Amino acid sequence: MSLQEKSSGRQGGLPEAGVFRPIKRKVRAHKKQETVGGKGSIKNYFKPKPRSTGGTESEEPQAKVLQEIKTGEKRKHTKGWRSTGRRYQKQKPKSTYTMTYSKINLTGKQEEKPKRMTQGELPTYTTQNGETSTTFGHTVETIDNRTTFRAIFQNPNGINPSPGNYQFTLSLKECYDNCISLIGLSETNREWQKPEQQKQLKEAMHKTWSASIVQTSTSRETFEDNYKPGGTTTSICEDHWVCRVRERGEDPWGLGRWSWALLSGKGSKKVLSVNGYRVCKSSVTRAGETTAYKQQYNILRERLNGKIDPSCQFVLDLQTWLAFYIAMGCDIILYLDGNEDISKIIGKWLELSQYQPGKHAINEEHDGSLATLVTTCGLLDVLVEQHGQQIPPTYTRGTKRLDYVFVTPGIMDSVLRSTLLPFHTIFGGDHRPILIDFDATKLFGDTSHEIQRQASRGLCLQDPRIVNRYLELVEKQMHYHKIYDKVMQLKEKSEDSKWAKQCVMKYEKIDNIITASVRYADKQVAKRYSTQYEWSPELMRAVNEARYWELRLKPYKGIKMDEGTLEQHREAAKLPLQQSKNIEGRLKVVDCLRAARKQMQEFQRRHVEMRSNYLEELAEAKVIQHRPWLNEEGNEQRLREQKEKQIKELIK
Repeated sequence: MSLQEKSSGRQGGLPEAGVFRPIKRKVRAHKKQETVGGKGSIKNYFKPKPRSTGGTESEEPQAKVLQEIKTGEKRKHTKGWRSTGRRYQKQKPKSTYTMTYSKINLTGKQEEKPKRMTQGELPTYTTQNGETSTTFGHTVETIDNRTTFRAIFQNPNGINPSPGNYQFTLSLKECYDNCISLIGLSETNREWQKPEQQKQLKEAMHKTWSASIVQTSTSRETFEDNYKPGGTTTSICEDHWVCRVRERGEDPWGLGRWSWALLSGKGSKKVLSVNGYRVCKSSVTRAGETTAYKQQYNILRERLNGKIDPSCQFVLDLQTWLAFYIAMGCDIILYLDGNEDISKIIGKWLELSQYQPGKHAINEEHDGSLATLVTTCGLLDVLVEQHGQQIPPTYTRGTKRLDYVFVTPGIMDSVLRSTLLPFHTIFGGDHRPILIDFDATKLFGDTSHEIQRQASRGLCLQDPRIVNRYLELVEKQMHYHKIYDKVMQLKEKSEDSKWAKQCVMKYEKIDNIITASVRYADKQVAKRYSTQYEWSPELMRAVNEARYWELRLKPYKGIKMDEGTLEQHREAAKLPLQQSKNIEGRLKVVDCLRAARKQMQEFQRRHVEMRSNYLEELAEAKVIQHRPWLNEEGNEQRLREQKEKQIKELIK
């Protein structure tokens, strides 16, 4: 299913029965009222009121007038304007539209005042393929993510990467399904200086892609709340694109205006992807105390003299910074929520002083327009180059285009397709997503290949207990598959000169079983732990015990459970077989679960102490293995010294 088909399901459609969602449409005066959908559905129209003064009548959107609608009676507008639900009083100008309602049946619950919501229709455009669609530009096509570098840019008007926010997770899943390789989000409205916010975003990305790199930006002003206006994120997804990232960073002046990632190509070819958010033109008196405008104004006030304009300073600093990378031979992909319509502005050529870290660009002749930046840096507007000047608005509550994707001329020929997706798709928000497809071979100068990660090894030869556990598991697999007997049979046939092709096949089969057994044992002894608590065997046993009783409780809730899964967790929790099997009944299982959780929480509070005990036991085991005589009486002091030395080696 294409990206367009997925998003179309969110836009239109009729409201559910009884839901009040008026739809604003201009219709002719003789348009009849209609009843749409099932019982209780409403279709609302806005139609112009006649301007004649000859006693024009209108129906009122209140449950009180339903009887009047049935009998055909109509009321004239009188002094009782409050009962009609109109917004304006008599002395204020009257609206040029009135709302009409179809005949519906309301239940007692539906007679309550409904929530008022507006719903508009998406405009339709004719794509270059000749199809009518709510998207603008090229049709979204199925791609191979190794040969096509697909980027998406959007202002989501805030994101929330917390694990409980399934909408953000589904947005990432939609990007994954459509092979998105670069995600640029502006105005994320998060306090990215908090480590937990960064962690939540990276974990959300890691759950969707096997490899990803995330770069955020925010101003240096500290907020106690997680919500902080402004900020951006730039994410590179998939391992074969992640390996191309050489550098990444954010606004070097600490205002959080843009984030960037530098990707390398063949030879000296480099591509700089920049994702920026420019604040709206405002003033100190009108801007709120926590807005992105006020954050940048407060920082700039400490550094600059005279009139301070964060919107204009954004263009000056970005132009200086981009010119520095262009001079180094880098190609640029620049996405901006510019909050400016430059379709009718002719930019002028105006070079600025050379970029110096920490020093803002100042030039009184610069008009602070994006058009001047684009002209001076020699950038091309992707949508204009491929679809002409008539670009639709990108902001749902505006009539002008505010979002742009610019590239340097050197990579314009690598742009395959460019599309404006419908409003409220992908990450939601009130801005259109911009989808750009690049030819990866032309963009980077060579093809990209899948990178295989190095497999981690579970067997640790430094720990004799793990080695013994590994050998026990391998031996168990050997006896289970009767490897020794099969090998002896083949040996006898070889000695009796009865070797045949069937023996070769059996030999290969035995070799494959041994390899699989070794890998199984290695996987079983591998350490898996989180970074929130210090790892220790007792803590892991307590976690598995709690999981075991949680699984035991599921059958009492009507959920079927696999016996093999239960047995696996029982063995990991080291619970006696008979003791655990004899516990039956929902109440007894719940008691065991509560006790297991209580013990797990107690171990989590003592995780540092338990980690220390584990290291002491491990150090003693290693020392005794190499120096068995230290376990004899009279060598306690020497054993203690060797243990301390071994612990220092373990925690290096």
